[in-house]
Amino acid sequence: MRLHSFKLGLSAGIVFGLYVVALTVAAMNGYVTNMMTTMASWLPGYEISYKGAAFGFGYGFLEGFVLFWLIGIFYNMFCRCCNCD
Repeated sequence: MRLHSFKLGLSAGIVFGLYVVALTVAAMNGYVTNMMTTMASWLPGYEISYKGAAFGFGYGFLEGFVLFWLIGIFYNMFCRCCNCD
């Protein structure tokens, strides 16, 4: 069984992006502030605000897309090598 790498990356990117937005909104309400402050030090432009939530969605989407797109590509490559069906 082959995976559609682009579709896998797209769906994971959307989920990761929405996850970061949800955590940012939770941090604005005072719940996960320490974790999101640490994340703000890693990602340029990200902050705990609505503007930061938009940046966070972009970063989460990019990271999720690239990670799962590569997983799909490697899965298909290994599956082709082993003749998986």
